[in-house]
Amino acid sequence: MTKLFLIFFSICLLSGCSYQKQDYERFDLMVGAKRHAEFDVNQYKPYMKKGKGRIRGEFCIILDNGKKECPPDQLVLLNPVTDYSTEWFERYWKNGELLEDPNDEAARRNRMVRTNKYGRFVFSSLPNGDYYVAAVACPYSGRDSKKIRPFKYQRWGAKITLNSQTEPAEVVLKKVLEYDH
Repeated sequence: MTKLFLIFFSICLLSGCSYQKQDYERFDLMVGAKRHAEFDVNQYKPYMKKGKGRIRGEFCIILDNGKKECPPDQLVLLNPVTDYSTEWFERYWKNGELLEDPNDEAARRNRMVRTNKYGRFVFSSLPNGDYYVAAVACPYSGRDSKKIRPFKYQRWGAKITLNSQTEPAEVVLKKVLEYDH
């Protein structure tokens, strides 16, 4: 189950990055580094209840030509802050280090939404607490090798605290990793 979630999540986030089947097969065969943090269900318990809080934001990138683009229909991930998720955010999301498959229970605690046609997103029914918000900006690619890519592969993320059940928290995503993909 864990491996299937990791593969599904990776394919969803990387959709649009590559149309070559071999990229997904190679990713599936990779073995990630050992995690240092242990999964602790007690750290996730505050996030297991339903709340009335909301986190909203806008996912926009600056193209190589300097123009701002807020891509529609992009997946955005919400991950409660724990020792386990902090290791994921620091080692994998920001530093690009492939980690071993996540714990099934931890993986189920993540939420995903898609951006609307203006690049905006909202997570709702959240209890107060700290969260990581993450999104991927994939350059245009395909079989046409002459196609111009307007930017490099990028991971965006932020840590945000939700402390109100009436006022939404506004998250500002920042580029945390970029490389040629």
